[in-house]
Amino acid sequence: MPLCIGTSLAIIIPTSIRSFRAHHARGAVDMEILRAWWLPVIAGVIAGSVTARYAPERLFKIVFVMVAYSAAARLLLARATWKFGDVFPQGR
Repeated sequence: MPLCIGTSLAIIIPTSIRSFRAHHARGAVDMEILRAWWLPVIAGVIAGSVTARYAPERLFKIVFVMVAYSAAARLLLARATWKFGDVFPQGR
């Protein structure tokens, strides 16, 4: 499981950089949001990497099952009125 996590992180990083560059070239990046969120995102990546290194394998399986069940429930039970919001959050 740790090898799977490490492999996925190794793919996510260059893919994210390439995606950012392509979107930025089209003017589709909100730099204000990026400036506000870059530090929390980096901190989350570091915390996730440390957790992935030291957490027991069973934890990953439990989290995966919980996320899969919640996604399935949302797909099966979702209503048109279930929305997160119409605007982006403001501030940090």
